Amino acid sequence: MKQFQWLDDGLHKMFLDYLHRIYTERLSFYGIQNSDLNRFSWSENKKVLICGIKVYADIATQGEPSGFLVFAVPTNTLNKVLFLNLFNETKNPSFSRHYNEQEMLNWIIDSGLISKSTAKNIVPGSLKMIFSVFDDIKINYKDEPNFVSNLTEDWIRSWVDKEYNSTLAAESTPTLVNYFPSTFKRYFIDKYHFEDMLKEINNDQFTDEFNQCLFAYEHEKWFLCASGLGSCLEHLMYIILNNYAKKGYNILNRFPKDPTAKDYVNRFRQKPIGIDSRQARAINLFFMARNSVDHYNSGKTQRIFCDLLLDGISDVYNDYFGASMNAPLAPTQK
Repeated sequence: MKQFQWLDDGLHKMFLDYLHRIYTERLSFYGIQNSDLNRFSWSENKKVLICGIKVYADIATQGEPSGFLVFAVPTNTLNKVLFLNLFNETKNPSFSRHYNEQEMLNWIIDSGLISKSTAKNIVPGSLKMIFSVFDDIKINYKDEPNFVSNLTEDWIRSWVDKEYNSTLAAESTPTLVNYFPSTFKRYFIDKYHFEDMLKEINNDQFTDEFNQCLFAYEHEKWFLCASGLGSCLEHLMYIILNNYAKKGYNILNRFPKDPTAKDYVNRFRQKPIGIDSRQARAINLFFMARNSVDHYNSGKTQRIFCDLLLDGISDVYNDYFGASMNAPLAPTQK
């Protein structure tokens, strides 16, 4: 296995700045900003290793029959340029018959020339074969240092384009919702009116989570059911809090990023909900039931806890959801 060489000089630092600027300009072209930047591998203060592997390429149109298989790998340290010369190792019919970048990389990995861990961490969309300067950078001062050819700029733009297209594909894929199980016992449908509840809440994520819990209940997977129902109870309480927040109430101000059951109950104590100690104890009892289910309880005991959690979700919905939907605007919002 051969090791990459770190190209650590002033020119390559300028080269990195140049590539990052092209990357950032492409993000601006698409209007990417704020939280959407998190989806892109080299946005803001993220760091990457720009890796170039010199390989034999008999399709090169001029000069030495070589090209550079380039890609990016995330890192927590510094932006770096790494170079590996595999020209001699790849100058053979076995390698040269490959024209697809991924096939070339697979050949190099299978030949034991680079580590599989490096290949596993390659940023999707950044892998590309280019035919331009990489390891021997020349400076041509005009309006700016021209370190790389247009082909290299095209590589950066192509990298961003692929990441952008992948985010569009993810956003356009609808959330899969498992609808209310048709085989779920009629007793529970009649008692809790869960179908009506899900229609009123009208939240695909909550519907999917809740129906997975009902599926676990049907198949007597009590531990999974109880754990999931506890999460559904927290989710329902958040939906209720958020309904008030949308109307101008400060009930979610400084709400923890990873809230616990205690955090939800404390927010329900605040106005405009304002539950009393008795109501708080009742909600805490539901969460205690969730925490009491484990693999060692008897089946009957675990089912009782799951029934209690179903009661809890039904009670919280009946007692607080409708009020949150019908609440007036906060006084400062009128």
